[in-house]
Amino acid sequence: MSVTETSCCCGASWTSPRLAHCAGCHITFTSMSAFDQHQTGVDLVICHRPEDRGLVASRRVHGVVYKLAGDPMPEELLAHWQAQRAAS
Repeated sequence: MSVTETSCCCGASWTSPRLAHCAGCHITFTSMSAFDQHQTGVDLVICHRPEDRGLVASRRVHGVVYKLAGDPMPEELLAHWQAQRAAS
């Protein structure tokens, strides 16, 4: 399986298809749930500072991403899945 790098005009890049990048504030999140938590509004969407919405910063190869408190990073999920698959 090949890894595809995705990038934004702001210079951010990422390789995990699970990550979500906001085109409004140019912050990257580890899940759609974390992405959704940083915004409010329907017709007029407002981006909030991730820390103000309870999200936790984590340094990655491509920079800082924000996740929900207690959520594992995508690499931790992959390692867990691989271990379960090897055990069965």
